[in-house]
Amino acid sequence: MDPPKKHKSRRTTKTTEISFLPQLKQATEPGGRNQVEELKARLQPLARHPRYGSALDLSDSTLRKWLNYAGNSVVFAAAKIRKSLEFKWRMHIADMISGQYTPNKLLCDYYSGGLCGADKQGSPVYYELLGTLDMEGIILSVRRDDLIKFKIYQHEAIRKYLQLLSKETGRTIDTILIVVDMLNCKKTNLWGPSLRLWAEITEILQDLYPGLVKEVLIINPPPMYLEIYLALRPYLKRSTLNLIRVFGYNFLKYLEERIPKHLIPAYLGGYKCDSDNNPHCFQDLNWLDHVPTWLRLTCPTMHADTMDVTVLAGQQHVLEHVVPMKQSRLKWEFFTISEPIIMVIYLNSLREKNSIVKEASLTMDNIHRVGELQCPVAGRYYLVLDNCKNLARNVTVSWKVAVIPPAKIPCKMSLKPIGDSINFFRPIGDKENELRRESELKALYSIPKTGAA
Repeated sequence: MDPPKKHKSRRTTKTTEISFLPQLKQATEPGGRNQVEELKARLQPLARHPRYGSALDLSDSTLRKWLNYAGNSVVFAAAKIRKSLEFKWRMHIADMISGQYTPNKLLCDYYSGGLCGADKQGSPVYYELLGTLDMEGIILSVRRDDLIKFKIYQHEAIRKYLQLLSKETGRTIDTILIVVDMLNCKKTNLWGPSLRLWAEITEILQDLYPGLVKEVLIINPPPMYLEIYLALRPYLKRSTLNLIRVFGYNFLKYLEERIPKHLIPAYLGGYKCDSDNNPHCFQDLNWLDHVPTWLRLTCPTMHADTMDVTVLAGQQHVLEHVVPMKQSRLKWEFFTISEPIIMVIYLNSLREKNSIVKEASLTMDNIHRVGELQCPVAGRYYLVLDNCKNLARNVTVSWKVAVIPPAKIPCKMSLKPIGDSINFFRPIGDKENELRRESELKALYSIPKTGAA
């Protein structure tokens, strides 16, 4: 073996690796200019789309956020943008922007929190009063879709506000700071349906508005905070987990590092008050903490015809309804569901699998909690609550089922005469009128006169 040749081949390999490294670094640079231009070029056909083109934002700051969210992959970023535009179109978010959407009044009145002040960079600060929020009362009072639309409506209003701030200040302001106050957080906040709904809302907002939140500060965490965090952690992206900061009761010094003290609400230790020196800033923050019982959909006075059923572990509950006419609607509404359960609707038979008309997995925060079935044929419809897969717990259900006939019922009244010779549908003729008049006169003259001698 010749030693100089060995040494020469080693130096050649080393030189090749060094010349390749700068090219790799330049191609994978986060949010690089070449990636932004490539993503913008890939989205040009989508910008000309008649449905999604008006909602597409091709600004460099927005595209950099999508690239960071997609791990600096242009292909994944373009796919996520397309997916978010499709979801916004299905949820009619364009109506929210144009002002045609009116949010649920109960959510506007009883959803705690709001925007209050700004941080040192000029970004607005949103306070999420999680300990004050009556999430159980809200879930029992409004539909799941209304709450999701309300949160999207909030974020769209915040985006519009950020655009106005950018025009007023002359610099780009496209992020917000979130402060989650968990003071007075109780065990009701660990209610299963509320945690599952929070996880779904968080996942949707992460996919629709990447990079909108610069940091999430959690203050006054209760002892049960770890359980809440472990329940929500599987639904949080890694980029979102990196934004979360948890502070104990000495949170004020950390807030002062990010927010000027005169813009921190006075109840948290700052100087910001209302015009009447109220430390809770009622003019900016909503503090209503309890949804009245009479507003809940489970109020017994509003739904007196509900059925309370307990389905034993490993058992089924069958409810039979006779639908006399086709095109009728079988409508159901669940008010309380203690555990997840499966609902199956059979037609005319419980034994054949081909007779299954509809099947859905039900939870308290599920979209199938309220629904209906257009009955294609008349017959017997069996509604089965199946708890066979749950061998540990019973399921308590409060629900209501009704059969609604079709709006236009076909008239099939017979026009055949009733009896042998009398036709009750034939109009009265002149001859019959004369006979009636004669019979009335006979009856009149046949009455004996009183007081005769």
